[in-house]
Amino acid sequence: MHGPRPGGGAVRPWFGYALLGVGGALTSPNVPFALWWAAAYLGCVVVSWTFVDAPTPLERLQRARHLNYWTWAMACGLFLVLLYITRGNLFATTGSGLSGYGVSNRVRSFGGVTMVRASGLARSAAIPALFAFVLAWKRRGPERVLWGAVAVGCAAVVVLMQSRGATLSLAAGIAFAMLFMGRASRYLGIAMFLGILAVTIFGSELGVETEGARAFLNREEYSQRREITSGRTRDWGIAFDKIQESPLWGFGPQADRFFFGFHVHNTYLYAWLTAGLGGLLLFVLGLARAWRCLWRGARAGTVRLLGQEVAFIQAGSLLAFFTLRGIPEVSGSMFGIDTMLMLPAIAWLSALEEVRLEREGAGSPPEASS
Repeated sequence: MHGPRPGGGAVRPWFGYALLGVGGALTSPNVPFALWWAAAYLGCVVVSWTFVDAPTPLERLQRARHLNYWTWAMACGLFLVLLYITRGNLFATTGSGLSGYGVSNRVRSFGGVTMVRASGLARSAAIPALFAFVLAWKRRGPERVLWGAVAVGCAAVVVLMQSRGATLSLAAGIAFAMLFMGRASRYLGIAMFLGILAVTIFGSELGVETEGARAFLNREEYSQRREITSGRTRDWGIAFDKIQESPLWGFGPQADRFFFGFHVHNTYLYAWLTAGLGGLLLFVLGLARAWRCLWRGARAGTVRLLGQEVAFIQAGSLLAFFTLRGIPEVSGSMFGIDTMLMLPAIAWLSALEEVRLEREGAGSPPEASS
């Protein structure tokens, strides 16, 4: 035995959530289909768990870091593939300017399956935007310019997709990064936040036109309404009513599609529908533990001693992005790209906590990595 299980305390609750999801699938209206989704989710947990497995916490940390690098690279590769698929159809000129919304209607489907959606493209663009932003701040010279250009380009795609959840979540990820990249970035981030807040609240008094930007992000040209949630609160109410029929035992993955014919667009309601109250609590526990590991790692200065500060900021930015995105979308509780990116980041943060505890118990600082 290797001591603490790989992935640490933050991943184990998600493993329990996955098992309860398998159990819930047995009561699904479509058992085989729900079991496939449950098995796929469970497979993600097991694969990441197995990949990170190693005799010592420091080895587990290194394995988790490499797993993150591989998943980040594949996410960036997927974004490039999506750009290739949508070539020439990514953006369209609308009354409110250039927009990528409605790209799924401009790109033909394959086998009856829609290959590209605005929200999916925005999510895919946000990942390299976050990583490139951190590298642009941390590097010098031409490399900084290169990574800065990548960050700006990818962030522009996110905004032009008019996906409010991805746009706000990207802002949260960037804000997290600026808090942890030194005093200068922290002060600049605070100044930018106060400036945006002032323009948002007092734009008309300051002579700044904000109505056009608000209408653009709210996609009012398409929806013809000013409602920010696009009917999500109604869907959440429908899902909650269904949950009351069986609050303790879930209905398996994709229960929202089976019962309502639409996506529930909320991570926690999806987890509750899938795996019952116990599954929801386990999922939230895993996410909370990941944030606790991140906070303790930052306070202890472990990442600086290990020479992994950049990876720490990138993983934390990713966690911030998906945590906020989990409110208007499903991030982490359903088999998909979000889960595949979150699991390695959570495993790395858990391994970082194990290293911290081991070194503090031994009374010696952690060894810096090469």
